[in-house]
Amino acid sequence: MLAQRGSHFWKPRKARLLHALACARCAGMVARVNGHRIAVISDTHNLLRPEVAEVIKTCEVVLHGGDISGPQTLEMIRGACGGSVSSSASDSGSASGGSVCGGSSGSGKMSGSGASGQVGGAGNFYVVRGNNDRDWAADIPYTLEVTLFGRRFFMTHKKKDIPANVDADVVIYGHSHRYAQEYKDGTLFLNPGSCGPRRFNQAITMAVLTIPDPVGGDSEDSEQFSSGGGNLPLEGKSGERQGCYGITVEKIEIPHSPLKTSAAVTAKEQVSADLIRKIGSDLAKNRTVAEIAARRGVSRELTEQIVRLYVTHPGVTAEQIMSKMGL
Repeated sequence: MLAQRGSHFWKPRKARLLHALACARCAGMVARVNGHRIAVISDTHNLLRPEVAEVIKTCEVVLHGGDISGPQTLEMIRGACGGSVSSSASDSGSASGGSVCGGSSGSGKMSGSGASGQVGGAGNFYVVRGNNDRDWAADIPYTLEVTLFGRRFFMTHKKKDIPANVDADVVIYGHSHRYAQEYKDGTLFLNPGSCGPRRFNQAITMAVLTIPDPVGGDSEDSEQFSSGGGNLPLEGKSGERQGCYGITVEKIEIPHSPLKTSAAVTAKEQVSADLIRKIGSDLAKNRTVAEIAARRGVSRELTEQIVRLYVTHPGVTAEQIMSKMGL
């Protein structure tokens, strides 16, 4: 005997999928969408954390929202993301565009199959220039448009530089060191926060986007359904473009171990204004936190704390840093 109307048997396909997805979420067993993982980071400020590098290794593409702060860190991120990927969109669904960044120091644009950029690097790493990226970053654009896996991205460092009429499915920015995830008219606006030196008591964060592949060749369903929380409601598209519908956003918080009391005591015995000035000099030469720590013979945690104060307080003196650290 056929099930009565209104039962699971009679539900339209889309309603059944929504029902199954809701049940899976309630059971804590959300199915993974088959798709492309994109690591989104910003404000690294000369620090590539091992935890961040490990996440990057699981992704096909890396987007950086600016304030790399040094070429060594740029190279470290490039190494973590594998160094190269095909620049042809026809090869295994790889991203359109073929360089670390595109265009000139003003803006860059990459779209279409096999498009290539002019600034060195690989087609799986895209970066924009931040306010702390100095002369070494003259070839990195302040804004960048790129098409990845069929979705249009717009990147810039500061939120105020996003055009009011921006035409993109996903907008990436940084600068504030605060994670933000907003949706407007089918566009995702994402600030991944900072995964570099910690600023005050702010969280250390990044994000991973998953752009789904078509499900069983049915592109309609692939655009409408998402497996993760924190995404745009599963309704329709915006205009002619796909929008951010179906894109999963995963916020990743990286644990921070604060300077312990014993370490602080050691710091009081070892740290001087002269040492802090030398660390500031190393930072100005674009040395990484790890390099500075080894060069000056102090712990990485203490070096990170001093570097953070230099980065977040332009013009601060060594004596002021000692006061802020309670030394």
